[in-house]
Amino acid sequence: MPGVECLDDAALAEVLAKLEPQHLVLAAGVSRSFARAAEGCFKAICHRRQLRLPQSRRRALSSYRRLYATEASCYACGKSGEFVVRPSRLSGSGRKLFLLCRSCLSEERVQRRLTERSLHVDLEGVSGALLVPKYTKWRRK
Repeated sequence: MPGVECLDDAALAEVLAKLEPQHLVLAAGVSRSFARAAEGCFKAICHRRQLRLPQSRRRALSSYRRLYATEASCYACGKSGEFVVRPSRLSGSGRKLFLLCRSCLSEERVQRRLTERSLHVDLEGVSGALLVPKYTKWRRK
C-alpha cells in the first residue's frame, strides 16, 4: 500500500499547508522530504508576520523553519508566541530569549520555571496586546 513517501514535494506541500503552525513544526521533523515541503509553508507564515531572514552572513539562519521557531512560535507549545521573555527586569532592555503564548503563561509550571530562572516577561505582546487587562477606575456608589 503506497504511503506519503510516494508523494512529490509539491503535493506534500499542499497537504502540509493545511496544518496549524504548531503541527507543521512537528511534521517538518518527520523526514527530510517533509522538511523540504514544509519550508514554503514556513516562508508564508514568516512573511505574514513580517519576519525576514537576516542579510548578514554572520547571523544567517538556515531556513524559514528555524526563523519561525526562534522568532514567532511559543517556546513551550509551538503555537504562535506573543510575549517576549528576557533575562532583565527592564522590559525594554536585555536580549529576547524566546516567546511564550498567553495560555502557556497562565500555567503554574511555566510560571514556576520563569521564577526559578529569574526571567521576566514583557507585559505588552509583540502585537500590542496586553498580558494583564487594563484596570478601570473604581467607582464609588
